[in-house]
Amino acid sequence: MQWNDFFAPVWLSVQVSLIASIIVFFLALFAAKAMKQAKFPGQNIVETLLMLPLVLPPTVVGFVQIG
Repeated sequence: MQWNDFFAPVWLSVQVSLIASIIVFFLALFAAKAMKQAKFPGQNIVETLLMLPLVLPPTVVGFVQIG
């Protein structure tokens, strides 16, 4: 087994996670600015949906059975 065979998927995972983190960071900044400036009906629902990943750990979602 060569080192290249091992580190190629690891390097790809690092690249994907960094790119995803940068994209999500800027989307979050945009959403935060929009939510701060705008007042609209249903704003509490949108805020709840945006905060849900902080409150509901991803492992809990795995326990939900659909149908």
